[in-house]
Amino acid sequence: MQGNSYLARGEAKVILNEVNSSDPSVLNRVKYEVDSAYKNRTEFINKEGRSMWRGKTISGVDVQGYLEPKTTVYPIMKIGE
Repeated sequence: MQGNSYLARGEAKVILNEVNSSDPSVLNRVKYEVDSAYKNRTEFINKEGRSMWRGKTISGVDVQGYLEPKTTVYPIMKIGE
């Protein structure tokens, strides 16, 4: 995948997705999945010194996010596996 021309790092390492729906059951399912991953999380400090967590949803998707309130959680895409 071609990297963002405004960034100097080159190719993307992570692909972010966004869930948009007017159906509350879809959004509730996403919250349930993220909550299940958070309950079984591993905490770590990233290279920028920020506290993060990583976990696996009930459906088997690896996700991670920052340990700050109301943060974005995103799937971890493993390219080339």
